[in-house]
Amino acid sequence: SADPARNASHAVKVLVKFKLLEQQRMAQAELARWMAEAPLMVRIRDRFMPGQEMAEISAQTVRALVGAGALAVEGEWVVNRD
Repeated sequence: SADPARNASHAVKVLVKFKLLEQQRMAQAELARWMAEAPLMVRIRDRFMPGQEMAEISAQTVRALVGAGALAVEGEWVVNRD
């Protein structure tokens, strides 16, 4: 669609889902660290989500994917759901 920020948010969700498909489970802090260190995530944030901290983007992304049934949070762990 014509909403670049929304499209960027969807892209972040897809990247996180693929990371969890690969890892199956990650500590929430580890996921946030991966997001902060992944060059593509940094570029997306800088271009489409300026002013937001990566930890905030990570938390919002996890909440959205949990709400969609794609992930679960079990204590400190983010767990893939197929």
